[in-house]
Amino acid sequence: MLTARRMACAIHAYSSGIGFVMALRKSRVASAALLFIAVLASVSSVLIAEDNRSVAISASELRERRLLLRESMDSASVAIVGSAEVATRTGDVNFPYRQSSDFLYLTNIAEPNSFLVVLKEGIQLGNQQIYDILFIPPFDERQANITGHGLTNADAMRISGVDTVFSVLEFSPFLQKLLAGKPAIRVLYHTAFHPGFVYDWLNNRKIFLERDAERLLKGRYPSLAVKSISPLIASFRVTKSPSELQLISKAVQITCDGIQAVFRAARPGMKEYELQAILEYTFRREGAEWTSFPSIVASGSNSTKIHYDLNERTIKTGDLVVLDVGAEYHGYAADVTRTFPVSGTFSEAQRKIYETVLRAQEAAINVVKPGARLRDVDRAARDVIEKAGFKDYFTHFVGHPIGLDVHDPGLFSLGGGDTLRTGMVIAVEPGVYIPHGATGVDSAYWNIGVRIEDDVLVTEAGHQILSSCVPKQIEEIEALLRSERDNKQMAP
Repeated sequence: MLTARRMACAIHAYSSGIGFVMALRKSRVASAALLFIAVLASVSSVLIAEDNRSVAISASELRERRLLLRESMDSASVAIVGSAEVATRTGDVNFPYRQSSDFLYLTNIAEPNSFLVVLKEGIQLGNQQIYDILFIPPFDERQANITGHGLTNADAMRISGVDTVFSVLEFSPFLQKLLAGKPAIRVLYHTAFHPGFVYDWLNNRKIFLERDAERLLKGRYPSLAVKSISPLIASFRVTKSPSELQLISKAVQITCDGIQAVFRAARPGMKEYELQAILEYTFRREGAEWTSFPSIVASGSNSTKIHYDLNERTIKTGDLVVLDVGAEYHGYAADVTRTFPVSGTFSEAQRKIYETVLRAQEAAINVVKPGARLRDVDRAARDVIEKAGFKDYFTHFVGHPIGLDVHDPGLFSLGGGDTLRTGMVIAVEPGVYIPHGATGVDSAYWNIGVRIEDDVLVTEAGHQILSSCVPKQIEEIEALLRSERDNKQMAP
């Protein structure tokens, strides 16, 4: 992402005579098509090694995404897409780095301190017409041998399929020369700032980074229009390609396997974090790089707290456990929720609420098809829950899109309504959460929370449940738990 510091750096001219920058004085006439560098790959994609990871989106697909972006940009424009910042955990220790989803979507490059430049009309460099340029940190072989991190320009070009790659040290002089050159750039797009502001606690004020950076830029280039590129990129991410669906399906399968592992291991007396450890061990063992969000393992009264993730309580006999979890595989998220009785059998009150939520989810999923509205999916679930008498205890919307983010950009956020399209993946997750002391319900239901969530692909024929790999019918869950306990008892 572009912060104020990086934007200021971007518009400040370094005092150097870099040959690349001098080449910008040549013609920027756009006459050639995109320069194809990487080998064309099929939709299934061949996996390519990158720093002990795998790249599952082909360079040709990444080029197609950037071409779509370029075709959607205004004339005489440039788009600057920045990488995510490194976040400090404490002292000189950083949090594990996770790339910006927009940057991943367009490049599949995981390096921090990097920029992608997309030029509407392109520029002439030597004999090549260049439309997209990647700026990455200079490769340091010594550091790479110490940390295992680092990417050469050649590897970055192979992975991303961009027209050319340069050191990030050349980015600021490049941008300054570009904006000052002829013909003039009239529109500069940039990715959103995160965070949008910082709090100056010494002076009790908020400093709005994006607003101030844009003002500084427009002060130097008064005729330049400055826009956010994020809505454009988000609109492309709404529907998923076949290769993206493969990655999401893999993330979902890993998530299902993790939930099954928890089902097999869970017993009264265990800590919530013990189940979390079993779950996340399974994720990592099966190739997931991350969880797609902090794992929710909520037992007993914690099951009524929608986003509880402390995972510290001792699980007691008779408790329900809500597992709202997801693996992230090669950048793509899953989000699946199952609720189960740790003792192996639902009580009468637990069964009543569970059956209500399950019927609500089934009714909601049945609405999913191209042309349906997400609000109608929500309404279908809400009708079932209201008729059962739990209207006041379904306190959130029924679902959200899934992709590179667990809450992926969706139609609502883009102002495009909520009509579902073929190729979208959405989570459908109704729930009922009845805390201690709740009014309007029998006290037998107090401290019971149930959520059931599946990842659903919108298909031409209707829909496909991607997360059917883990059971949700009461009889199936109880049979699975009973089988695991029987096997434990029979073990020597």
